[in-house]
Amino acid sequence: MCWGMRCVVFSALLTAVAPGCGSGDGGSGGVSPPAKCFRDPDRDPSTPCVRVSQISLGRRHTCALDDTGLVTCWGNNEYGQTTVPPLAAVVQVAAGRHYACAIDDAGAVTCWGDNEYGQTTVPPLGTVVQVATGPEHACALDDAGAVTCWGNNEYGPTTVPALGTVVQVVAGFHWTCALDDAGAVTCWGRSIPSGQKTPPEALGTVVQIAAGQDHRCALGDTGAVFCWGNNSSGQTTVPKALGTVVQIAAGQYHTCAIDDAGAVTCWGGAGVNDYGQTTVPKALGTAVQVAGGYRHTCAIDDAGAVTCWGDDFYGQSRPPNALGIVVQAAVGGMHTCALDDVGAVTCWGENSFGRATVPALGTVLQIAASSTHTCALDDAGVVTCWGYNLYGQTTVPKHLGNVVQIAANSEHTCALDDAGAVTCWGNNHYGQGTVPALGTAIQVVGGGNHTCALDDAGAVTCWGLDDYGQTTVPALGTVVQVALGGAHTCALDDEGVVTCWGNNLYGQTTMVPALGTVVQIAAGKMHTCALDDAGAVTCWGLDDYGQTTVPALGTVVQIAAGADDTCAIDDVGALSCWGDDRFGQVSAFSP
Repeated sequence: MCWGMRCVVFSALLTAVAPGCGSGDGGSGGVSPPAKCFRDPDRDPSTPCVRVSQISLGRRHTCALDDTGLVTCWGNNEYGQTTVPPLAAVVQVAAGRHYACAIDDAGAVTCWGDNEYGQTTVPPLGTVVQVATGPEHACALDDAGAVTCWGNNEYGPTTVPALGTVVQVVAGFHWTCALDDAGAVTCWGRSIPSGQKTPPEALGTVVQIAAGQDHRCALGDTGAVFCWGNNSSGQTTVPKALGTVVQIAAGQYHTCAIDDAGAVTCWGGAGVNDYGQTTVPKALGTAVQVAGGYRHTCAIDDAGAVTCWGDDFYGQSRPPNALGIVVQAAVGGMHTCALDDVGAVTCWGENSFGRATVPALGTVLQIAASSTHTCALDDAGVVTCWGYNLYGQTTVPKHLGNVVQIAANSEHTCALDDAGAVTCWGNNHYGQGTVPALGTAIQVVGGGNHTCALDDAGAVTCWGLDDYGQTTVPALGTVVQVALGGAHTCALDDEGVVTCWGNNLYGQTTMVPALGTVVQIAAGKMHTCALDDAGAVTCWGLDDYGQTTVPALGTVVQIAAGADDTCAIDDVGALSCWGDDRFGQVSAFSP
């Protein structure tokens, strides 16, 4: 299993990637849709998608290397671990607990992310052919077969003993193992539970090793697997029904293997650590690589597509760059969704209540996202909603009529039908779901606890909570679009002029001078953005997460604002996002 010239590096080193060991908060399980492609945002959308050649999993983040040498990371970015620095053409990527490292085609190593123990401060090295990342230390193997380690040296995992000519190195929690060209395994550092065992002779000559947090596995040249160490979750109990194995991978408390038919089997992860990381999706194709993380697993199939399953709390199991040409973005409180040009929906970010787990849908025409739920409208006029449902906001009424537009608000949902009638459901504590008398509506929009509708005469009507005057509509021209924030409202008239009212604590309703002729507006919790007729975006208001600091963009055709983040789609269908990235809702699409 080699990919072009990288065969030298990967032929014996397919799981020379971080096991993603560590401990921390869990999340909700899920299975990603198979990735249709990975696309460089700067790539012409008419060109073919690239294939993924390697994948590596950290504690709550994931990194992938494509066949052009480009690295993409997604998931938790608390330490900058998914913000990939400028790199030359990469030949291997490895994800540690809160950091990642890459080797370029000149054999140079670059690391980024958490550096508490110096694990991203790379020492002088020769020409490196493999890098291994443990939770708090990293090791590199050079082309002479020598190993160098750096980072946390408690228990001595970076103090390399005398070794033969090494062909693979793996790193665990305060320990390291190396495989030499004679098939012998040497481990050093902290002794793992159940002791440090030597692989049995029946295994044959060892051809690959894998590291979990407190367990180790070896693959012999007979295709047999042996694991030893901590077995609290069954991670070292190798299933008897395995075929001839060609690759192994270890997560924190689980283990996986690929057999010579490309089938993946995973075991372990039992009890409190079971987030579905060992439940291999039935739709997985013929696998060529598998990687295990803290509580999630990913596999690459022979078409170069990525599928992930298990914990998705930070979006680590949902490859966000697996998008075609994006035609609409919807930004919720801590998750983001995209609709592509074939009507498929992809969501990522914070996934509590399943808000980012997309159900089976028809061909979708529009998506809407709130702080805790998501909705989609298909080409048959049918509305489907999922996520938090305490107030019935995802329970779609049965007699809606033929819906042409939807709005997902903080705790309520609204739909506009083809007769211009508006229906709302969910939380009605402030009257936000009680629709007043309206003309023929052409747009409905929801905010934190208020709702507005625009009719075909260009008049705006608002209802619901009015504590900041957000539903008290001022004198306006002929309005063509309305946008609602947490407690403020904005309207765009037919001359390209924007008017905002309501909460102005952070200047979100104070118009920016020299906006130009505006063609679209978007409002977040406490910020506002405008798109002008030249394709330029301007944002104002609260900027605590950088949500109003607009990055360099192409010619933009659509904008969307979440609670504390913002997204834009350019004229080639590329999506860029900026602002709050605590749940990975932004980083994968940061320009």
